[in-house]
Amino acid sequence: MGTIRACAPLLVFALLTLAAAARAACPYASTIRMCALPPSTSYRDSVYTSTAPSLTISGTCTACTGSITCEGFPLGPVETVEYDIPTGLVYANVQVRDTPANTVAVTADDQYWIIGPTTGSAMSCTAQFAVSGYGYYRCSGATSITVQGQTASASFYNDGSTGPPNATPPLSGVLSLPVIAAVGAPFEVKLSGTINPINSSSVYVRGTLSFAGLPAGYAVVSCNGFGGGATSVRPRTWGSLKSVYR
Repeated sequence: MGTIRACAPLLVFALLTLAAAARAACPYASTIRMCALPPSTSYRDSVYTSTAPSLTISGTCTACTGSITCEGFPLGPVETVEYDIPTGLVYANVQVRDTPANTVAVTADDQYWIIGPTTGSAMSCTAQFAVSGYGYYRCSGATSITVQGQTASASFYNDGSTGPPNATPPLSGVLSLPVIAAVGAPFEVKLSGTINPINSSSVYVRGTLSFAGLPAGYAVVSCNGFGGGATSVRPRTWGSLKSVYR
């Protein structure tokens, strides 16, 4: 019994060390592209790259007064761009005022895997990306999901010749892709949304990730916390722990 008590602190330390290393090792970064925000004095787009599990950037774009570069428009668009990997969300929205808005985009990229009892063979499920998008007038939007090298996408374009400005949101439905992976085997999932407001007064795209088709006792989790924060660390077997700390 004395030997077990002496080893217990070492085992706890080993588990905490591995957990910290796994969290720090998420291999992919997510990006947000939107206008420059004050205090920047430039109207050029900014690209933000982050390894955080979630990020929301929102504000009124830097605008110009009398500048040829910004065409002299005094009021910039209001933009909100967001990704949240634990909930599987990507979202982009622009409220256009006096100044035409440029392309706005978001990409959430992470490493995923299936958890549950080891089966000795690959399992299959379906990645589902529920999408929606709408623009008031003269705008376009697109969403996509990429899993294991496969991509599914959807887009819309709305102008005066394609229907009333207040028509039913033109982008809706679910994008689906098959997933085949062994328990614990990592695979990349990339979610994206893009909008081009042109002259629209309001435009957005939104997508939410889920997985379907796994048997009871199995789930999909990710390095940055999809499927629950308690499962954000890639699982290690007791055998692998013993091999490292033997």
